[in-house]
Amino acid sequence: MRRAAAGALLCLALASCGGGGGGSSSLPAASGSLPTPTPAPTPTPTAAPAPMADVRGVAVDDANGQPIAGARVIVSENTVIAGPTPPPAASPSWPSATTAPDGSFDVKNVPPSAWTLDFAYVGAGYPRYANAQWVQIFPVDGHAAYHGIWSVAPNGTTDLGSVAIAQPNAQETAWLARVNADRATVGLPAVATPLSFDSVTLQTARYWAQQSASLGFYAHQCPAGTACVPFWLWETQHHSMPSSQNLDYGAVATWTWQNAEGAFMAEIANCPNGGNWQMCPYAENTGHYIDIMSASYWAGVAIAVGKDPTSQSGSTTPYYVQNFSSPSNNVSAIQSLRRSLGL
Repeated sequence: MRRAAAGALLCLALASCGGGGGGSSSLPAASGSLPTPTPAPTPTPTAAPAPMADVRGVAVDDANGQPIAGARVIVSENTVIAGPTPPPAASPSWPSATTAPDGSFDVKNVPPSAWTLDFAYVGAGYPRYANAQWVQIFPVDGHAAYHGIWSVAPNGTTDLGSVAIAQPNAQETAWLARVNADRATVGLPAVATPLSFDSVTLQTARYWAQQSASLGFYAHQCPAGTACVPFWLWETQHHSMPSSQNLDYGAVATWTWQNAEGAFMAEIANCPNGGNWQMCPYAENTGHYIDIMSASYWAGVAIAVGKDPTSQSGSTTPYYVQNFSSPSNNVSAIQSLRRSLGL
C-alpha cells in the first residue's frame, strides 16, 4: 500500500523640562503699586483616546450558507486558543462578540496590531497579512471552531464579509476520535492532549481529497497542466497557517479509513528507541506516524471517492487525507513547503 506524507511544518521617549528661579529686590515698592498676581496655571488638556477598530462579519455554514448564531467571536493579536471552546469571558478579556441570529458579529475596541505574517516569499500567490489579527469563532451547534488570520485596519471598521465554517460529519468525527485514541494509547511517548477540528484545516483536507478523487492523482502536489491549486496555497489563502498532511488511497475495494489509520500508526515499528516518535528520523516510512503524534493543535480528516490514480478511470477509489495544523510550527512548515517545491 503506497502512502505519502508531507513534513510538519513571528520606545517611547519621554522628555521633561523644568525651569524657574528668581531673585528678590531690596528696593522699596513704588508708592501706590500693587503686587503682581501670580497667573493661574493653564490646565493641560487630556488627549482624547485614539479610536480603536471594530471587526465585522457574518458566520455561515460553508455547505449551505445558513447563518451560525450564538457563536463567540474573539479577536487577538498573535494569540491562538488551541481548544474547541473559548476560555471564560473574563479570562482573559480579549475583544469579543456573539453572533446574532443572522450570523452577524461586530467585535468592537480591537487594539491595533503591528504583527505581520508573510507567506508571500514562498511563491506566487501566497498571501501577506499586515496588521494581522487572529479572528477565532467558537460555534455551539456542532460546527468546527474557526481560527483565521486577517489583516485588520488599525482604526475604523474592517468587514470580513462571510466567514464560511465547516461542520464535521459522523465519519470525520469518528476518525478524529480514533486519531486521538491512537495518540493516547499507541504512540510513544503517549500524547494525552486531544486534537480538535479546525474549520480551515478540515476544509483543506476535504479540498485535497476531492481534488485527488476528481483528477485521479495521489500526491501532495497538483498534477501538471491542471487547474488544481496546491493545498498549501489554498489553505494560506483561506487565512490558515500551513499544515502537514498524510495521504492514503484504497488500492483494494475493502480498504477503509480504519485501514489507512492503522497503516499510518504501524510505522511506529520503523522508529528506533522502541518507536519513540520524538527521536525518530522523518522519512517516507515514519512520517505519517510522526505527523499524527507531533500535531499539537488542530486537525482535519476527509474521504472522497473517484478515479483510480493508476488507470485514471473509474469512480470508486477512496482517497484518505489527514491535515494537522500547529501555528507554533509555521516556520518549519514553510521551510518544508519550500523544499517540496524545490525553492
